[in-house]
Amino acid sequence: MTPVGHAAFAYLAAAPRTAGVRAPIWVVVGSMLPDVLDKSLLLLRVFPWSRTIGHSAAVWAAALCVVYLWDLEARPVPRARWLCWGALSHLVCDLVDDFGAGFESTGYAFTAWFGFPWTNPDMAAWSVGAAFPPTRAVSTLELGCYALCAAYLWWQRQQDSILIRP
Repeated sequence: MTPVGHAAFAYLAAAPRTAGVRAPIWVVVGSMLPDVLDKSLLLLRVFPWSRTIGHSAAVWAAALCVVYLWDLEARPVPRARWLCWGALSHLVCDLVDDFGAGFESTGYAFTAWFGFPWTNPDMAAWSVGAAFPPTRAVSTLELGCYALCAAYLWWQRQQDSILIRP
C-alpha cells in the first residue's frame, strides 16, 4: 500500500475516536513509521527485505505496552500512544492488503514479515490463484480507504456546516 493509503486508513481508524484535532495527525505520522524505518534499513543494506523491524508486530506491541505503563505512572504521553496506534494500523492495513492483493493479482496471500525477528518474509508464502493478471496499480483496499476517507471528510464538513448555521 502507498503512504497515502496508509495515511487514509490511519485517519479513518483514529478520527471518530478522538476529541482533539491533533490526535489524528499523530496517528497518521505513526502510520508512516514502519515504512520509514524499514525502507531506511533496506537502503543501508542492513536487511535484504523491505519489511523487518518496523513491520514487526512484537516491536509495536511492546512499544504500546511501554507507553501505557508509562501512562500508569501519571506521565501521560498521548502523542507516543497515537504514534504506536498509527504504526499498528499500518501493520493491520499491510496484512489485509497483502491478503487481498494475493487473491486479486499477485498470487501471494501471506508472508511472515509481521513476526520479525522470529520469522522473515522468505520463511512462509502461501501461493494462490490470482483473479487478475499482476499489476502495479493500487489495490481495492486502498481505493476503498480513499473513498471512505473522502466520504468521512465530506460528512464531517456537513456536520460542521450544520453546527455553524444560525
